[in-house]
Order: sequence, then structure tokens, then C-alpha cells
Amino acid sequence: MTPVRALARRPRLAAPALIAALAVGVAAGCSSGGAEPSWTRVALPVAPGAEVVTLTPSAGGLLVGTYDAAAAVRPALTLLPADGAARSVPLTPVSGYAREARWASVSVDGDAVVAIGGAPGGAHSNTRWTVWRGTTAAVPEHPQTFETFGGWGAGGLVGAVTLHGEPVLVGAWQSDAAALDIATWLAQGTRWVRQRSTGTVLANTPTRLRQAEAVAATSTLVVAVGSVTALDGGIFVTAAAWTAGSARGPWTAVGLPQAEGARAERVGCDAAACLVLGRSGTAVRAWWLDASGLRTVDLAGRTVGDGDHLLAPVVCGARAWLVLPTPGGADVVELDHDAATVSPGPRGGAPTALGVIQDRMYVATGSGGLWRTTLAHGCGADPAH
Repeated sequence: MTPVRALARRPRLAAPALIAALAVGVAAGCSSGGAEPSWTRVALPVAPGAEVVTLTPSAGGLLVGTYDAAAAVRPALTLLPADGAARSVPLTPVSGYAREARWASVSVDGDAVVAIGGAPGGAHSNTRWTVWRGTTAAVPEHPQTFETFGGWGAGGLVGAVTLHGEPVLVGAWQSDAAALDIATWLAQGTRWVRQRSTGTVLANTPTRLRQAEAVAATSTLVVAVGSVTALDGGIFVTAAAWTAGSARGPWTAVGLPQAEGARAERVGCDAAACLVLGRSGTAVRAWWLDASGLRTVDLAGRTVGDGDHLLAPVVCGARAWLVLPTPGGADVVELDHDAATVSPGPRGGAPTALGVIQDRMYVATGSGGLWRTTLAHGCGADPAH
């Protein structure tokens, strides 16, 4: 691996409520070099044309979400255990759109699964959302009324997480003030009920528009990330985050340092810390959120194209992994605190998903393949929580 110079650490901004809620991260060392990784293609019990779209660690191994446009039921889940053969996870689609859904989010807490799928439908091909909830043994769809996620005022869904055993969906819904508020939904049995955002930090004002792009969770916090657009005196965009100590809130706005002109697009967490990933123009930006506060990580000039998609990073203690698209495929960036090391990822297509189980990294590519390599510094335990 080739070391990349990370610029000097910027001053940390204290966030007392955040610091109090986050557990202390586990310190780890970092190798500054070594042999380039060898990538091995992983066989899955799916049709050759199926795309790998999500990779999610679980208590039993890596949960692989796929989409096959030619299948009668297009979404599928496969459990890839640390040892042993991969097995299909039975799905029970109920609605017609569930059979056509492409996974937008697959969240696992232990072996409990909450998944969101989307399929175009209706006269305007708006996304029809489906929600699935089960375990790594079987995952049924829980059909919702049309008005739950659709109809007048609908925005969309960005992800699902579980904190203290209670799942929450994060998305958007029409604001009482302007545009679309950040919105949350909580489960009541098999039904999902939208919570009112008005009067909270998730709500818009005539001069501040808030948008969530992704959500993750530590063992103590739900963390949503996105941006705030200020409309007074011009149009100014700033990367932002919001946290809650419960799926039910209350939510707190967290100011990311040196975030002007940037958007936060992805977030990955372990039990104690999160890494937020975003961009400013074509420059990739990153921020640590942990028990010591919030700080930026300079990625030494890493850039992506306007049409490139960022993947959620994987966090394990003081270490994190990013996979960034390149013209030939992908690069893997390993962070140890603020030190960055880059190595080549799999070639042949843009990366579509990233997952780490113990000392094994898995990367899915746009060609539909799933690739695996062994990490010099992995997680001592699965990062699922």
C-alpha cells in the first residue's frame, strides 16, 4: 500500500452532547505500507445477471443484497457466513412493487433485518417504497397503505437503522414552511407511522432547507447526514448532521467543521464513532464524529466525478475504510485517525457496495461481481451492532 500524506489535524470543535453520548473509540495502529492486496471473486447462489447492490455485516456473516431485472422476484438476500457455504435468505413479497424492488437500504442489528426497496410506478414513475422486516433466517415484506410513503407531500426514503432495539426510517416529507422536511417513521406493529418534524431541528424554515442523504447508528446515537441550504443573501450549502439518542428523538443539529460549500452524502458507524463522507465540488470530504469531538480529515486531494456515487465507509475503532471510484475501477483508502493509506481496489466497474467482516473486505462492482481481499488490519469482531 502506498502512504498518502494527510495534512495536519485541524482544530477540533467540541460538541458536549455528542461527546457525552458516544463511547470512547478503540485505538489501533496503522501500517504505512505493504504488498498490494489481491482480490478474489466471490461466487454467490444467484443468477449471472444479478447485481450486488448492498453489503451489510450481521451476527451470522455478510448479508448480500442483489437485484435481478430478469427474475420474477427481483430483490434477493444472501447470507455469506465467515465459514461455510453461502445461503439464500427466504423473502416473502406481498405487494406487486415488492417483487420489482431494488434495495435502497438493508440494515441489520444483530440478526434483525429492516430493509427498504424501491420500484418505479404510476403515471409519473415515482418510486413506490416497500419495507421489509425479519431476521437473517427470513424477511417478509410488511405492506403499507399508499399514503404512508406516497401521495401528496411525499418525499422519499434514504435509509433505516435500529437503536436500542427500535427501528427508524429516515426520509423526507412536505414541510409546513418550505419544500421537504427531513422526516422519520416509527414502527407500530407492522405499520410505519410518520413522526411530525415541525418544531424540531429536522424542519425547514423559509430561509433554511434541510436534506438528509444517509443514516447510520452507533450503540448510543442515530446519526443522519446531509446538507442545509441557506437562502438569505444568496444560496449557500453546508454539510450537516443530526443526532438522536433514541429512534423517537429528540434530534440535535450537529455543526460539521469547515463544511461550507460541501454536502454530506454517506455515513458509517461502529458502536463508538462515525465517519461522515461527502464532497465539495469534485473533492472528497470526510469528518470524524467520536467521543473526542468532531474534526475534518483531509484526504490529500482525492476527487470523484460529478456522476460518481460515494459508498458508506466502514468504521472499526480508530480505523475506517473508504472505497472511491476511479476511471479503472476503485481505490481503497484506509484511515487510521487522520493518516490515509491508499491501495488499488477491484477493477472492471464502478464500486456499488462495501462491507467488512473481521479481516475480510468485500467490494461489489458495477459489473455485478463481488470481490474479497484480506486486510492487514481488520476488525476483531464483526462491525454489526
